[in-house]
Amino acid sequence: NNCFHCVSPDKQYNATVRRQLATQTDIFFYPLGVKSHYCSESIDPEYPHIIEGEICSKYSMCITLFPNLQDSTFMVRGCFESILRHSRRTEEQLHQDGCYLLRSLPMYSNTVTMDYVVCTCHGDYCNTMGMPDVVPKPYSFGKSNILKLTMAEERNALQLATSATSTFNVSLVSSFLIIVIMQFR
Repeated sequence: NNCFHCVSPDKQYNATVRRQLATQTDIFFYPLGVKSHYCSESIDPEYPHIIEGEICSKYSMCITLFPNLQDSTFMVRGCFESILRHSRRTEEQLHQDGCYLLRSLPMYSNTVTMDYVVCTCHGDYCNTMGMPDVVPKPYSFGKSNILKLTMAEERNALQLATSATSTFNVSLVSSFLIIVIMQFR
């Protein structure tokens, strides 16, 4: 399996954000030697000559990763095993094609928590997506450290996925609370 492999320049950010992108140790490996201004743009598979490729050895999956920051142009692309940190590769959810929101913990006291969008796909050079609009806040990770995302049909924007299961669980809990309240009246 082969994937597009690049990292966008991060010059648009202030020194604190650049340091956080380069020093985070829980989400991704920062690729060296593959900087490209075209990395954050949609890649036409018919004319891929502007982006390097990489051969994946362990997983037949590609990844596209970027911070969930408004107007971001920073993007990382590559093979699942060369971009994603070891601890994240074991997350079963990330082995399914789709996009996910992951929270990165700050490494230094003067940096803030940063969330990253990670999109995974199976197939040769499947990591061609351009930069979508970010996931709007507020959102909560709760006990999970991964949130499933979907692409809004009407525009190039990511949003939190809602599942029938979570809707059912909320309805079930609401019904239970109503029954309990009615018994104590």
